[in-house]
Amino acid sequence: MRPALQYAHQLAKIFIKTKDKRTAANQIIYQINSLIYADSKQPVESSVKIEIIQLINELLMSKRPLRLLNGEIILPEATDSSAFRLMTNYILKEVISFNRQERKAISSDLK
Repeated sequence: MRPALQYAHQLAKIFIKTKDKRTAANQIIYQINSLIYADSKQPVESSVKIEIIQLINELLMSKRPLRLLNGEIILPEATDSSAFRLMTNYILKEVISFNRQERKAISSDLK
């Protein structure tokens, strides 16, 4: 399983298991914004972060089976999917905004 998909599975589980979906969305934003490449220690590109959000959406809509590394299978409810869809714009806005701030900070450090 590719790393982005594997990570999307973990974040989808958080969203499903957390009763307060706003809290779950904020946890997903924090987790995604904290991603760095292991080798370079640089932040993960926004395109990868957006892909992870799209994968979470697919998992919650049951377009892909939601399996974790330990073999656990989780079945999302329809309310999980609709709640995530409602929060997707908020999540994307926060992730993209964070990426812009990060790039500004990096470019100002280079000057």
